[in-house]
Amino acid sequence: MKHSILLTSFLILSGSLAACSSGDKTGGSGSGGTGGVTTGGSGGTSGVITGGSSGTGGGGSGSGGSAGEAVFCDAPAMIFSVNTDNDVNGQPVTPSTPLAQKKAGCIGSGCHSAVNVGAFPPDLETANPEARLLDKQSMSFFCGGTSDVYINSADVENSMILRVIAPHPTCGPTGMGTIEQMPFGSTQTPQTLPALTADQVTCIHNWVRYVVQHH
Repeated sequence: MKHSILLTSFLILSGSLAACSSGDKTGGSGSGGTGGVTTGGSGGTSGVITGGSSGTGGGGSGSGGSAGEAVFCDAPAMIFSVNTDNDVNGQPVTPSTPLAQKKAGCIGSGCHSAVNVGAFPPDLETANPEARLLDKQSMSFFCGGTSDVYINSADVENSMILRVIAPHPTCGPTGMGTIEQMPFGSTQTPQTLPALTADQVTCIHNWVRYVVQHH
């Protein structure tokens, strides 16, 4: 009887130990939770890298710059108001005056002076010529009544005042009109007036851009 009781107790105790042992092993598999942390960490790192790339791309897109300020050049004083009736020494020009002693300009007999404005507009002699040029339709002898504008604020490089100092200028919407390159006489044969220098042409371009920006 005692042996039977002892055997029964031993079997119960063994079962309990086996159950506990099995439970411990099952509980031990919880290390899988570490894998979850690792995965989460990797995901976080990947997100940071992606964010950094986006930031780099954003920085690169800001490389463009705006147009600079126009350089002022006093074309009215230095070129427009130069009286071609007098030579570089201030003496009246005669048929025998050498070309080298003549001046390139816009004011003179038959040119754009105040007294000739009716026949040869525009007036480039009177102060503040920009008021008579900016977005004003051409009234010149060869191109009057066309759509040409002396200084065109919407299309600066197409301003008539710039086109007439370039080689082979034309006027009109289809370029039908042929104009003498200014100064008048600088491209004729025989040549009667000096052509504008490269610096003078640049000065006029800069003055036109300055007028458009500041008026």
